[in-house]
Amino acid sequence: MTQGTRVTACVPTIGRMEYLPKTRACLEAQTLKDGVEIVILCNGSPPEARAYVDAWSATAPNIRVVRSDPRVPMFENFNLGIRASATEYVTFFHDDDEYTPDYLERSVSFLDRHPSTTLVGSNYDFIDERGIVTEERRWIPADALLSRTDYVSQVVERARNIIPMPGLVFRRRVLGDGFDTGLPIHWGDFVLLMQYAEVGEIGVIAEPLVRIRRHQAQASQGVPLSRSIPIRTRVLDEYLCSYATRFPEDVQLVKALRRRVQRLHRVHLLWGWANAPTKAESLACLEALGDEPVDRVSARVLGVAGGLGLRPQRATTRGLSVARKIAERLRM
Repeated sequence: MTQGTRVTACVPTIGRMEYLPKTRACLEAQTLKDGVEIVILCNGSPPEARAYVDAWSATAPNIRVVRSDPRVPMFENFNLGIRASATEYVTFFHDDDEYTPDYLERSVSFLDRHPSTTLVGSNYDFIDERGIVTEERRWIPADALLSRTDYVSQVVERARNIIPMPGLVFRRRVLGDGFDTGLPIHWGDFVLLMQYAEVGEIGVIAEPLVRIRRHQAQASQGVPLSRSIPIRTRVLDEYLCSYATRFPEDVQLVKALRRRVQRLHRVHLLWGWANAPTKAESLACLEALGDEPVDRVSARVLGVAGGLGLRPQRATTRGLSVARKIAERLRM
């Protein structure tokens, strides 16, 4: 690292050559030119990708390669980049996503202006394999600083990260030795970011600075709702329980958020049932519900999406049992 380097831009890659050159182009197009080092985290990449990375690193003195062979889990790979950095800020350019040219400049400027922040993220778009925008996420109405309770509440209320993990710039000092590798790869990033909100404000930028690519090779795309929703419920509930011990003054907030988690658990499993691609997945969603009663919001999802016409006030455990039987008939 040369004197004056302030930002480490890590590029975690498993060698997705259909997208990696585009990520490289996004890095090379950044308007923040000075004070940036690049650390390519070559994680069990195939020979073609290793050769590409080696050629890339030979083009400039501020580019380094950190290799893992065999491949390591995602958070463990990220930590190799964090530990290799000694800069003020750290970010990750994922090898299948795209970033606007001012992504680094806007993010670093925001962090410089707001020393109370632990990280900053922005609104974002989803793109497909061809780079075409398929969805615009605009949950941030204006640039702002979010307190601990504001951020945690928004994440739990939506059951979504309002800012994407692939589009964050972190203060290096808050990362310590790296991310908690004990967290699950699915939904663990929720906990990571809420923990950072506990030690400082979260910065949010309204302008979308990153485009997240959805494609079939992603690990998250292969997990059915019957499995992912129970994992999410467990992760959020465990976090809120531990949060309550650290911030007993937020006891009422925690109670409300835990109720929200349980409601979303029911709603999204019922949604999974109504939209399941197979009979097995449909029944798995209902099985994941167990014998929990169906509240009015969940009943509405069940009645409308499933075409059952159930009255909300009559949607009880008995109604769910009937729904199971109907689902079996529908999927046979």
